[in-house]
Formats: sequence, structure tokens, C-alpha cells
Amino acid sequence: MLTIKSEIKRQEQKLDGTYNVKLRFTLDRKVKRLSTSLFVYSKDLTKEFKIKPSSPIKQDVEALIRSYYEKCAKLQIGRFRSGVSTIHHIVNTNESYPIRTKSGIVEYLKASRDAYITVKRLYDCATSLESRNAFKAALDVLPFNRMLKDGRIDYFAIDNYVDEALVRSSYNNIDLLMALYGKTSHFKTEISDSLFYPFGDRERLTLENKNTSIKESRKKLVEILESLKNDMDSPIIQTHIRELRRLDPFIVEAYETIGKEVIEINNYSPKKIKEAMILKRYREKTTGVEFAQLLKNSFQTGKCYTLKYIKAELVRLYKMLDISPKDTITAQTIREFFQVENCKHKGQKALRLIESLI
Repeated sequence: MLTIKSEIKRQEQKLDGTYNVKLRFTLDRKVKRLSTSLFVYSKDLTKEFKIKPSSPIKQDVEALIRSYYEKCAKLQIGRFRSGVSTIHHIVNTNESYPIRTKSGIVEYLKASRDAYITVKRLYDCATSLESRNAFKAALDVLPFNRMLKDGRIDYFAIDNYVDEALVRSSYNNIDLLMALYGKTSHFKTEISDSLFYPFGDRERLTLENKNTSIKESRKKLVEILESLKNDMDSPIIQTHIRELRRLDPFIVEAYETIGKEVIEINNYSPKKIKEAMILKRYREKTTGVEFAQLLKNSFQTGKCYTLKYIKAELVRLYKMLDISPKDTITAQTIREFFQVENCKHKGQKALRLIESLI
């Protein structure tokens, strides 16, 4: 039975003080580990290096684990124990990652060790408490400090650092990654699609996080759609768009209809966005019920509206579609479209919409 758990390795602290959250997959007593785009600080961890239940990242990690369980269920893990003929590596590259060589990394570690030894000697020979505290603070932040365990060199930590630096470097660009694949005798590689999809774990979790406001989630979703606009016809992109549509069908339809600029002009207001979509379709002559759609977008059955609001909104809608009404527009014009009854709203004369007539 497949199990997936989060894992933080004590000896793999980054230079910025963070730890990468890894996922440990166990199936038939075989273990594989997967790095994620989630990172934690020491304050997020217990003494046993487990993520604290109170840590904000805890929910993200649990959501990521659930998502991988769902993906594995769809793949029917267990059917491929005899091996596979093809593996697809879906990858992002980042030109900000430095391109490093093993000899260069070793030289960096040697220089870091020399710097540590120099400051350590100054610390050991300090003649005052203040000087000693200053050198101790410097020692604590030196990069090589993380290559030590109980005051002695931790060669396991050094090996991890070298391996991680080389792997990170290989993701600077696709040509470098393909060249490294070519140096092995394990894979015959080819680029099956030139597109690289900028939709990682953090972006997906931001969209799925129920604590994120609808507006912020939609902003992120629109940014993702905008980054994919030049490859909309690609089959792989269509797959991703279907996933985005599942998360928020309204904003995906809005983006496809009116685009990012119009959505931002309307400040992500659902009512204004829907109006813009209806108008766009009207101008393109794709439908003949634009006015009815706008009307139902502005007025909802069961609600009470003041006569002043009804008249002003009807005038606005007629003007929006450049329609010349047969009679002068008043609040009573609404009776052509809804069954109404008299009521009051905050002391003002109003009409309650009982049932739509269109």
C-alpha cells in the first residue's frame, strides 16, 4: 500500500536558514523521496524535526500530500512494477540558478572552511567577552558552519550540499539539462514539447487554499493564464487549463472572453466582469439575449430595490447597449420584465421582484 509522508532532513539546512520539505513515497518497502517547492524555518519545526501543527505551512503540506494521493490513485500505482517504456519529465528551468561545476563547488567549500577556521581562531583567542561574542555571532552565520556536526566536519552534509548544488545548477536551462541526461547511459532523451509550464506546487496550493481570498486567488489564476497565452493550442496546455477551469470556471471563461486587461480594469468585480463579457458577445453578435442577461445580472428575484435605483439601472443598461426604448424609462418599466409588488427599502418607495417574465 502506498504511503506518502512529509520529511525534513536536519542536515540539509539551506544558506538562508530554511529547510526543503520533501515527500517520502513508500510502496512495497521501497522508498523514494521528492523535493517540493515548500520550505520551512526552524521555528516551524518541533525538536523531532516534524512540522508543528500550528505552523502556517502545515496545511499546505497536507494539501500537497492529498493531491499526490489523488494523482497516484488516478495513475493506479502498482500496475507498473515490471517497469515502463516511457517517462515524461515535466520541468521548469530558471536562468537565475548559477551554473556551477563540481570543482568550483569544492573550491567554494574550501574557501568557506578557511574563512571558518580564521574566525574560529580569532574567537578562541579573543581577550574580552564582547570580542568573543562578536566572533561567535560571525561563526554562527558562516556557510561552513552548516557543514559541521558537534564541532566536527560532517562529510555527509558536504556530499548533500555538492549534490544539491549540481542538481540545482542543471535546471538553469533546458539545453544543459538535456546534456546532463545525455551523459548517462540510463536514458534515451528527446524534447517532446518545447513548452515549460510555470505552474508549480506553490501556485496550485495558493489557488486551492480556502484561506486565500477569492480576489487574490483569481489574480493568481489570471497571471498563470496570461503566461500561457502564446501556447493555448498545445495539448499539454489544454490539460492544464482544464485543471484551472475546475478550480474557477467563471474567471477562466472571463479571461477567454475579455482578457486580462479588461478584468483588471473592472477590479475583479464579478458583476462588472459579467457585464463586460455580455457586451463583448453582443458586439460579436454571438447571442441575441444580451439585454435579458444584463437585466438578470443587475436584478435578482426576491430582492427589494428602490424606485430610484431601478430607474437609474435601467437607463444605464439601455444606454450600454445603445437601445432606444419605445417609452420613457421609469422605475415602472421593470414590470415588463418582472412580476413585482410594492414595498419599502430603508423608508423609500421600492419594488420587490417576485418572478422573472423573460
